[in-house]
Amino acid sequence: MQGAGLPQRIGALLEQQVQCVLATVGGDQPELHLMAFSFAPQLDRIFLASMANTRKVRNMMEHPGVGLLWDNRTRQIQDHIHGVALNASGQARRLFDAESADGAATLLQRNPTLAALLDHPDVAIFAIEISQYR
Repeated sequence: MQGAGLPQRIGALLEQQVQCVLATVGGDQPELHLMAFSFAPQLDRIFLASMANTRKVRNMMEHPGVGLLWDNRTRQIQDHIHGVALNASGQARRLFDAESADGAATLLQRNPTLAALLDHPDVAIFAIEISQYR
């Protein structure tokens, strides 16, 4: 994705998608996780939620540099021609208190099916501070 209107194109792709792939590092190996997400209007933060006792949370706490991937695949042959993939890199930061509540509200607004997860006392809310989209 290059050229004029890039922020609008990024926002449009993020708006169309309900999940992304989160890439974390566990030990010395990459690990991939399918995640629901939400995003700040300025596209500078992506919000994620997970139970606190998961590998992905442990990975982000130990190695906060992460990657994210979105695409517009339709599982059709035309994806070879019209497919778009977007990846982002950034730093994961666990949110607490008011920031966590704000992140959870953003996630819930975009993903109502996350209500039970977001209400759980052991949920961890993260903001990925985006440094670059590619």
